[in-house]
Amino acid sequence: MTNRTRTIVLAAAFPLLACAANAADAAGTALLPPGATSSFKLSAAAAPYARMNTTALTGQPISSALLG
Repeated sequence: MTNRTRTIVLAAAFPLLACAANAADAAGTALLPPGATSSFKLSAAAAPYARMNTTALTGQPISSALLG
């Protein structure tokens, strides 16, 4: 197999693998466990722009998200 052919085959294979991996996890994976927002509590001295709040999500696999 020539270098050019091998490059074309590999370039076509990577997006196919990425699509297959994405389709295998269609439900999504939560990166933080439920109730993890308490780990992100800041002290009273934190500036208002550094405070985080949660907001409810609809139509997503997780029920809430952190906002900055």
